[in-house]
Amino acid sequence: MKSVIRSHASEDGKQRLDIFHNGNGFYSFEETCEAVEDIPDYGLLNFQKVVFESGLYERLEEAERAAMARASWLGSRTPPQKKRRSARKRAARPWPLEEPESQFFTVPTG
Repeated sequence: MKSVIRSHASEDGKQRLDIFHNGNGFYSFEETCEAVEDIPDYGLLNFQKVVFESGLYERLEEAERAAMARASWLGSRTPPQKKRRSARKRAARPWPLEEPESQFFTVPTG
């Protein structure tokens, strides 16, 4: 099962880079950006659109290095360190290590 390990967002929140553990011992990443579509009789719909999906990497460090090179909007940020959690919490919920933010739909009201 594919799980988000790390997630980076641009300062304006319109671009996102997620690094995944694919559940098979490999890692990958995808870059998304905000997209807006005008739907007749409904209005504007905001969603995250995939603009790049990587291949598989054997090591997390390789996936992170490739992801950082791909997403120039990240600038010179360094990858965040994994959060350390107690063994009790780790046993209860091994993946994902960090909770992804809500990323898909913004429904207009009114």
